[in-house]
Amino acid sequence: MNTPIADFVKEYANKNKIRAHMPGHKGAAYLGIEALDITEVSGADALYLANGIINESEGAATYIFGSGLTVYSTEGSSQCIKSMLNIALCQWKREGLKSRPYIIALRNCHSAFLSGAALLDLDVCWIYPKDSATSYFGRFDYEDITCQAEKYINEKGYEPIGLYATSPDYIGNVLDVGLLANLIHSYNKPLIIDNAHGAYLAFINCETKEKNIENKTLREILVHPLEAGADICCDSAHKTLPVLTGGAYLHLSKEYYNKIIVSQMGTVKHYIKSCMLPFGSTSPSYLILQSLDLCNRYIADGYRGKLNSYIDNIYELKNSLKTKGWNILDSDPLKLVINCKDGIALSKELSKLNIECEYADQDYLVMMLTPESGLESLKKIEEKLDVVSYHKYVSQTDGVSQDNNVSQTVSVKHQNEEIITIREALFAPKEIVPVNKSLGRICGAFNLSCPPALLIAAPGERIKENHIAMMKKYNIETIDVILE
Repeated sequence: MNTPIADFVKEYANKNKIRAHMPGHKGAAYLGIEALDITEVSGADALYLANGIINESEGAATYIFGSGLTVYSTEGSSQCIKSMLNIALCQWKREGLKSRPYIIALRNCHSAFLSGAALLDLDVCWIYPKDSATSYFGRFDYEDITCQAEKYINEKGYEPIGLYATSPDYIGNVLDVGLLANLIHSYNKPLIIDNAHGAYLAFINCETKEKNIENKTLREILVHPLEAGADICCDSAHKTLPVLTGGAYLHLSKEYYNKIIVSQMGTVKHYIKSCMLPFGSTSPSYLILQSLDLCNRYIADGYRGKLNSYIDNIYELKNSLKTKGWNILDSDPLKLVINCKDGIALSKELSKLNIECEYADQDYLVMMLTPESGLESLKKIEEKLDVVSYHKYVSQTDGVSQDNNVSQTVSVKHQNEEIITIREALFAPKEIVPVNKSLGRICGAFNLSCPPALLIAAPGERIKENHIAMMKKYNIETIDVILE
């Protein structure tokens, strides 16, 4: 497969031209990669007006993923998430609707979703998981989603710009995207999926799933969102593919691509790029673009076989750990998720043993693996888990811990009270206060880090006692609140 971006940059570097252009390092070697770090010189194309080598490379990615359109982001899924909202909003407005736009969203979202909603001045109607708010993570029941979504639409009296969900989430929970698609398509609106953790799902074989995944439900729904019926989705290429940090894809399904309304003089691709531009730098990284470009060849040249073989090895490790008593959660295949008493302590102990994990909290420890991890890494993970103080971490019961006085009976959905919009809250004057002095105040910023997880309190919501208990559980000591 051709790699036009990487080939162009390599040829440019070999010419040893006087670089009377940005960037300031002029190709000099400090990190050793500067010669390949260029700007939009003649022939290099332009990410948001692509009609040359970038356009060709994105065409190859579109073919590989079987989408209607796939375009690159050099600013991760964070840029893509905001852009997806913008695409759906613009199409909603083109239908001539004059009411205030809103989106129905599952509460397990990335902070970029909140930023996008604020910048676009979108109202959000939240859908909550079935289980109570005792963890950052929860499982969503389709009947509850349907009931809550239909309730919002009936109350509003008009349709949202779309339905938004995250799948997989940070601990590998996977949604039935097909059912979500059926729900929102009945209103002729798009399903928007943050698939940041699942770029590789497009390349898993049915045989691999059948052989390794005992959970029949998970086996059936474990597909790339495009295949399941999503209209717009994004993948963080750098999370699960050999791509530099910041490389991501924004995909349109073939069906949605054909529905996009553009002006007579425009193209769908130009329109999508224009929706991305407000959220991206005018100096996109050509190092990241080369990485995305080269990944096309990597995927085309045997990646599917390598991936599925490695998934077999990961499941062998998971099954072995289960026999030793570790509580291994059903998750997307490239995550090893341990439900334990104190994931933070376990993470620290493993770090001392030269294993750095992706995420840990009081209830979970998450390792993210790819074929590039190699078989030796899987062997060492098992060896190190064999030598840690096992009984300190094995949870006596499934599910999350009951510590820190977090109510098992009071669901967040009965507690949240929106006082002002997300946009008003994020752009309002704020002050930082200790969490234990925040009762009754209005949340002014995000209260979780970047992982897609359940929001404790969203910007604009009044802080209640159960919010404070949850923040204390996750060692959040201070919070931004609206200045009174």
